[in-house]
Amino acid sequence: MYPADCEVKQISESGSLAHEGKTYHVGEAFAHKRVGLHRNNRGQTELYFANVHLGDLAFGSEGRFRPSAYIAPPNQLAKSIPPPIIKV
Repeated sequence: MYPADCEVKQISESGSLAHEGKTYHVGEAFAHKRVGLHRNNRGQTELYFANVHLGDLAFGSEGRFRPSAYIAPPNQLAKSIPPPIIKV
């Protein structure tokens, strides 16, 4: 269950998400899963799966043979996760 301020949508069988007239490829691993969309203070739409921030929706126009949409990685996620500890 997502917070009340999230719009909940279901990913298609092919792994795509339709939002505001655009289609975003999230990935086949998310097929048929429900995701939460949250508009942040900067006007960006954040994409969540359960309690994990997958990234922000961004629509690009890189050309015909590249994906027309992608999910930009969250900015602070990489900074907040400590490096893994590997025990031998």
